Amino acid sequence: MRSPSPRTAAVSVATAAALAAALAAPPALASPHVPAAGVTVADPQPAHRLVIEQEPVRAKPVRVGGRALAVPSCKPGEWKVTRFRGCKAIQGRVLTVAMTVPPMILGVTHFTATHSYQAAANSRTVTDKLTWRTTKTTMRGGRGPGPNLTIKSKCEAPCSATTKFKGGLMRPGKTLTGTITFHDTTPKVHQTQGTYLLIFTSTFALPGTYETPSPQFRCDNLMPGQRAGCVFPGAVPTVTSLAKLKFVGANIRRLQARGAPKVLHRNSWLEDLNRGQVCGRAKLPAGWKPPKGWPRPLSAKLNKPSCDEYAFARTDEGGAKPGNGYGWVPLRENNAQGGLLSGFFKQNRVLDAASILQPGDPFRVKA
Repeated sequence: MRSPSPRTAAVSVATAAALAAALAAPPALASPHVPAAGVTVADPQPAHRLVIEQEPVRAKPVRVGGRALAVPSCKPGEWKVTRFRGCKAIQGRVLTVAMTVPPMILGVTHFTATHSYQAAANSRTVTDKLTWRTTKTTMRGGRGPGPNLTIKSKCEAPCSATTKFKGGLMRPGKTLTGTITFHDTTPKVHQTQGTYLLIFTSTFALPGTYETPSPQFRCDNLMPGQRAGCVFPGAVPTVTSLAKLKFVGANIRRLQARGAPKVLHRNSWLEDLNRGQVCGRAKLPAGWKPPKGWPRPLSAKLNKPSCDEYAFARTDEGGAKPGNGYGWVPLRENNAQGGLLSGFFKQNRVLDAASILQPGDPFRVKA
C-alpha cells in the first residue's frame, strides 16, 4: 500500500469513504462497521478525530478432510475455520482528521491484525490469540507515532469474555499481542460469537471506535459420558475412518457414485423407519458367494453377511431415497462401522437431532 502524501489533504465531506478518497493511496477501503459520519464521538466544535477503516474480510473454504484439529492459515482479508481451529487476518488504517470546513487529513496509521482461534471438544472455553502490528504511520510534517489502542470484548450470556490484551501506542514496526477468551456455561447448547470493541485514542484527537466479530462458535453439554465442549459449527467435519473397512468402504463409494449424498445430517429418531425401508426388505441372493478377501470361516458369526445401508439409517438422508441402497458386508465390519461413527460424532461434537423434525449436525462421508 502506497503512503499518502504528508501534506494536508482537503475533502468536501466527513464520511470515511470521502476522506479515504482524498488520500494519494489505493481506492477507499470498505468500512461496514463505521457510522455514516465515520466518527464515533459527537462534538459541535472543530476538533481532531480518529476515523477507522478496514478492508473487507471474506470467509474462505477449508479442505482438511478428517483433520478437525488442522490449523488453517489466513492471508490478509481472509477468514477460515475448521471444527476446532480458525484464523482471521485484517488490514486497515486509522485516519487522524481535523474536523474543519472542509475537513483535513492530518495523518494515517496502517495496521494488520491476525486472530488465531482455538476451541476444544472437552472445554467450554474458546481462545483467540491476537497479534496486532503497526506497519506504517504518516503524520503531517513527517513520520510520527499513531494512536493508542485498547480492546474490549463481549459475548452473549451465558457466555462471558475476558480480555488480556495490553494494548499501547501504535508505532511503526511495533507488535501488540494478547489473548481474548470466551467461556460458556450453558447447561445444554448455546451458539454465539464474540464481539471486539477496538478503541483508538490520541492526545490531540477525539477517540474513534470500531467493532469486529469472531467466528460463530457453539458450546454444548449434550454428549453422553463426555465433558462439555465447543466447536465452530460453520466447519462441517468429514469422517474418513470408514475407508479402512474394506467392504463397508467399497459399498459407500459405490452408492455415492450412483447418487447417494455425501453430506448427511444426524437424526437417530429416523433409524428404525429408514432401516426398515432398506435393509428390512433385503434378502441375501440365492447362491450368494463371499467375494475375494471375505473373512473366513464363513460359519463364524462375525463373518456372516450383514446388510449395510447407505445413506446411514440414523440420518435425515437415509431410507428409500434416490441414490440410496445397500450391500452385503461381514457382520464384524458392520459392527465396527457403528463404533467408528459414534467415536467420530463424539470427537467432533456432531450433535444428534433434537426431534424427528429437526435435523442434527451435518457431516461429510469420505470412504
